[in-house]
Amino acid sequence: MAATLRRWMPHVDVEPEEPPSDPTLLVRYRESLRTDLEALRQALATGDVALARRRAHQIAGASRMVGEHEIAERAARLERAGADELL
Repeated sequence: MAATLRRWMPHVDVEPEEPPSDPTLLVRYRESLRTDLEALRQALATGDVALARRRAHQIAGASRMVGEHEIAERAARLERAGADELL
């Protein structure tokens, strides 16, 4: 969110994002990531671009919430590739 705020509101001082300190949240994130990645793999294998885009979107959002920005960016690129019909 901080990056988005900086992009749209450069005059506002935004503190850098910190990953959540709640270990339970991180465990749930990792569990859901495994499920979402498997669903994404299956969607790609069967050519279901719409499902692949949804799963990539879910992965990107959840990853941003816990500070996993590299995973979020990769998932967002995959989502955009689906939108551009590159999958």
